[in-house]
Amino acid sequence: TSFSKKTGDYRSLSAVDLKVLALVYDLEKQFKGTEHIRKEPSKKPEWTVGHKTESCGVTLATKRYEDGEALPSDQIGEKKETDSDDEDEVYFDAADTLNDALGSIELAEEVQDRGQEDVENPDNRQKDIQHSEEEDEETEDEDDSDDDEGWITPANIAEVKRSMGVEVAEVSHVSVGCLTTDFAMQNVLIQMGLHVLSIDGLLIKRAKSYVLRCFGCLRITKDTSRQFCPHCGNKTLKRLSTTIEEDGSVRYWLAKNYTIRTRGTKFSLPKPQGGKHAINPLLCADQPRPDQRPSKKSLQKVDILSADIIADMSPFSVNDVNSRAAQLGIRSCHPPQWSKRNPNECRKKVNKRKGK
Repeated sequence: TSFSKKTGDYRSLSAVDLKVLALVYDLEKQFKGTEHIRKEPSKKPEWTVGHKTESCGVTLATKRYEDGEALPSDQIGEKKETDSDDEDEVYFDAADTLNDALGSIELAEEVQDRGQEDVENPDNRQKDIQHSEEEDEETEDEDDSDDDEGWITPANIAEVKRSMGVEVAEVSHVSVGCLTTDFAMQNVLIQMGLHVLSIDGLLIKRAKSYVLRCFGCLRITKDTSRQFCPHCGNKTLKRLSTTIEEDGSVRYWLAKNYTIRTRGTKFSLPKPQGGKHAINPLLCADQPRPDQRPSKKSLQKVDILSADIIADMSPFSVNDVNSRAAQLGIRSCHPPQWSKRNPNECRKKVNKRKGK
């Protein structure tokens, strides 16, 4: 319980979850001891923003040279050296090209001479054909003998992966572990140094979850149900992915080129509305909200087959406050503050009859 409070996952854990964590701790203490179990969570989080590309070096001139002014001698010497190097490279390239051309000419002459000898002596040509056939048979026998080599089998798959530079996960024998899919429990167990197993029986060494980060005061909040920052009180919370490493360290993954949206700051706030089911923008966490109580007509039992029922009265409520969606806030009565139109401008009333 105390460790989960320090990691910030205590609110996400139920009483059964805490009992399971205590059971895993007792079994680990019984079989392995408590020397490797951490008493305090890691206090040094790592921030990963992404790799920056190295920019080209820029050299600034310390002096401005006017027209007709001579350059320093050291720069002129370097220029001459580079020119000579370029000339040497061109010379060697030309020599290599000439050697290749001469070699091809000699090879063509040799082939032509060999063809004339075959025409003059057909017996030599037949011997060469028999010799080449024997060499082909020998190579086929060698290929048949090497067919069993080079195949990837379950026995040598680990060696092949190591030769290719791929990390191979070693088989680990776990005596005590907890099989759970709850992110809060996984975070607590990994930071304590206990083993966590997946549904497939694999050992989880890194857990990923999400936290809220305020881009106003740059503080972290692990309560993902909040809309306003508990430190500065502004509605500036953004979701941030985080991972818990095997050694218990926490790593936050930040976007490199993240831009904050300023949508909704063009128009002023609308005039506050009163009444039972008012729709006003939510500006702070402790803002008073409407009670959303159902009307008396909606509480009345409507019997459709009764003779006293009014035909024009609808049995359905205009304001939904009793459904589960309304209770959970899925159909939020607080629309976003941004809009395509100014909420304070006067609008024309359509389909309204003029009073006589």
